[in-house]
Amino acid sequence: MANKKHSLLAVLLLLLLSIPLFAAEPAPSEAEETEEMQFEQRIEWKADAAALEYKIEVQSEAGGEITAYSTDQTHLDLSLSVGTWKYRVHAIDFLGREAAVSEWRSFAVFKASIPEIDVIQSSVTYSSADSTIKLPVVILNINVQSTVELENIANKKKYKVTVVLNESSGGKESAVSEVFRSSSVSVAAVPQGLYRINVTNQSGLSAQSESITVIRERGSKDAEQEEREREELIRLQAEEEARKRLQEGEDVDTGEEAIIQKEAEIEILKQQLAKRGNGPTNKQLVFLLGAGFAPYDGSFENLTGLVAAPMAGFQYTILPFINKTNTIRFGFEFYAQEVLYPVFNDYIESFLSASLAGAKIVYQQRIFTDSLSYSVRTGLSAAAVFAELKYIDDFTGRSETELMFRVYPAVNAGLSLDWKPSSKILISVGADATYILSVTMPTLSIIPYVGVGVHW
Repeated sequence: MANKKHSLLAVLLLLLLSIPLFAAEPAPSEAEETEEMQFEQRIEWKADAAALEYKIEVQSEAGGEITAYSTDQTHLDLSLSVGTWKYRVHAIDFLGREAAVSEWRSFAVFKASIPEIDVIQSSVTYSSADSTIKLPVVILNINVQSTVELENIANKKKYKVTVVLNESSGGKESAVSEVFRSSSVSVAAVPQGLYRINVTNQSGLSAQSESITVIRERGSKDAEQEEREREELIRLQAEEEARKRLQEGEDVDTGEEAIIQKEAEIEILKQQLAKRGNGPTNKQLVFLLGAGFAPYDGSFENLTGLVAAPMAGFQYTILPFINKTNTIRFGFEFYAQEVLYPVFNDYIESFLSASLAGAKIVYQQRIFTDSLSYSVRTGLSAAAVFAELKYIDDFTGRSETELMFRVYPAVNAGLSLDWKPSSKILISVGADATYILSVTMPTLSIIPYVGVGVHW
């Protein structure tokens, strides 16, 4: 009977840890903080009907004194310091005899840390084409189990934040040790407004960041609605600044001069927000690759044996004039293109290049979405033609190499489709038509191209 009872106890005494164990290491000089930061660790095991009580022995892995505890519960709450420990459980029957004892089990107690949130910049701007927003913050003392949320200060709505622990600080223990760092922090696109980041660790310790202003670029919304949103954002910023000053013990001046000064500051901030709303799509720089065609009489193909000549160039566009709904923009473009024409036949070897540079007026209109638009361009340019001619078989007997350089005025028009896949990248597909105004050899060239660049 006793052997059967011992076997039953041995089977049921499978010991389990209920949660990761944490301990705090507060400053010894601050007794009040020590009390608040004190943590308990709990170990648990399965109950046995024949056991009257349990004796638990706890010892540091480094050795030293064994501390014994007695309880009639199936768990024991301890308050241990940071380190590695081991324990075993003795089952005591109703006669006071040791019925069974478990093996020594090891466990670690980690330091529980208060999160720290360092706001790198107080505002972030995102494009309507962006699906996520990268938050300009660094978070210290977290792990993969930490809860990180972005909270709207006005309506208290919360959004889940995605964090990636730095590789140098992750490690196998990142699930329980709250001493890691993250500098990659993002959230799904949220409405513009005033936000703060809340971080809560698995141990229950939490922290809150300073306010972060989230601004969306001007988009397809009604202009009056966008103006109301900006004014509300400015009001929230002013209230948050006043609240912060009160918390820090500063006196908030409510006199007439202070009110006038505050109104002036708000007006400046209003202008900055309006400028920031326009800024990210005011300018664009695109690098082009394409080909030149001379479509009208076939003489180019007869001379060179080529259907098209390779082209490379760039466009720098400034669009300062914008309508109220931000659907139409006007501006100027400065461009340069280089077209190469190699000529090889029975009589001549020639390397000819045409360099085009000039300025255009640009009309750009958004279509379907904020990230897609088309542009129409027209303007004047100068065409510099350079040729190096070498005669192979000439009845006059010429054998020297001749150089030729000419500059002609030209007119230019173009059409392109522009796609902005992100807040910075721009992809353009289009075609330019250039007519060189030469008296002896007027030339029309059609140049389709693909371009990749940036906008800001």
